Amino acid sequence: ADQLSLLLTITVAAAFLIFPVSTITLLFGANFLAYKPFFLVLVIAGIVYSFNLSMATKALLDRKDRKYTVLTVAAALAAISGTVILSLFYPTVLSISIGLLLGELVFTVGLLFLMGGRNLLWPRLQFLLYLILLLTPIYILRLFVDDSLLLSIFSLVFLFSLSVDNVSFCIP
Repeated sequence: ADQLSLLLTITVAAAFLIFPVSTITLLFGANFLAYKPFFLVLVIAGIVYSFNLSMATKALLDRKDRKYTVLTVAAALAAISGTVILSLFYPTVLSISIGLLLGELVFTVGLLFLMGGRNLLWPRLQFLLYLILLLTPIYILRLFVDDSLLLSIFSLVFLFSLSVDNVSFCIP
């Protein structure tokens, strides 16, 4: 489940990171191109979240409910306080996405400590590196070709089709 989540998240992230103009224009309209940094940070927060998708369920199944609740509240407070503090000094929507990223980082680090993270993190990192290697030719191609919707769709379908065969559904 985590590999599939990571695959889908990286596919969406690649659309925003490698083809930001065509992706934002397609999904939200050209008026939102000014918010590109917001979307990029939000996508990074999504990648962080995809690392801990099953860890939260595992924490509850391992009867770590109270610690999980404390961690969830701490992450929410980090996201809210980070957003409020950043908004005071930098009053843009980017403050919101950075606050969300902060909350996701707190939650992920906390879950790794709660669940004894090394064994859980390493397979996810290996799969992430595999996906990044698959994205490298697409990124290199993008350096020489303009951001176009057709190229982005073709590239992301190519990434997804290469990756889905290598998803193993038994990641810890």
